[in-house]
Amino acid sequence: MRYLLVFILLPLLLVSCKSDQSDEFKKITKEMGGEKLAQVGDRILTENMLKAVIPEKEYLEMKPLNKRQMVDEWIAIQLIRLEAKNDSFPRDVKNRFQILMKEDADYAANYVKYKISLYKPSEEETKGYYMKRKDKFSIPEDAYRVMQIFYKTEAEAKNSIAKIKAGEDFSKIAKTAPDDKKAAENGGDQGLMDSAKLDDTYGKELSTKIKALSKGELLSEPAPILNGFLIIKLADFKKKGEMIPFEIIKPQIEKELISNYISKCEKELINKLVKKYKPINYLDNVGK
Repeated sequence: MRYLLVFILLPLLLVSCKSDQSDEFKKITKEMGGEKLAQVGDRILTENMLKAVIPEKEYLEMKPLNKRQMVDEWIAIQLIRLEAKNDSFPRDVKNRFQILMKEDADYAANYVKYKISLYKPSEEETKGYYMKRKDKFSIPEDAYRVMQIFYKTEAEAKNSIAKIKAGEDFSKIAKTAPDDKKAAENGGDQGLMDSAKLDDTYGKELSTKIKALSKGELLSEPAPILNGFLIIKLADFKKKGEMIPFEIIKPQIEKELISNYISKCEKELINKLVKKYKPINYLDNVGK
């Protein structure tokens, strides 16, 4: 247990031991805040500091005794640190450098993540990417865009069919469906499916009925399935070679653009910062 506690508390111990600058530790304590758990000299360990070095789920499940042991471990380290300082015991310069390098690397990595998080593809950028890759986003086979809502009872399903036929919007009804959480999230839209996937999803008999519908048409009766009934609408039909509608493919394009941005962000950022700060590498000519 002792070794496990030291491992978990390592980030806090590094902060505590990397220098004797009490002002730095006080600043960290003030910024993180939280209920005080322990104090040794002028250094304070708080609840928020402990939370910061333990995964949230583990912290919530932690028993009071385990927390007490971790705090005792921190206190022990601080007591020894104080005595070593009073005895003028020298610090390991190599160790301090390794800690500083690790801290700098983490700091830089977090900054890059922050810069990446600020990026969101614009509508113009997304549409431009879509238009320049028509082959990639064209439909390889005839495709059917199906919308569906699941109901536990046939009566509920028939009631919704009547409402839709009377002019109510399918997706609005889907979002209030009591038995279909997925439809409530996506309005019942199942996306585009080719003929084979349609057969696999609905079975040959029901799939044939769906394929026979006109674009925008609704199955006149609920389709019985295991544990309930489906109401189904053929929202759209696309022939082979047509482009996938932009609104359907847009989330995928945004993911691709973000992925592309991540791969080049750090390199572009470093190139920009080289021009800004003009670093000197005394080994630039090595290997040339």
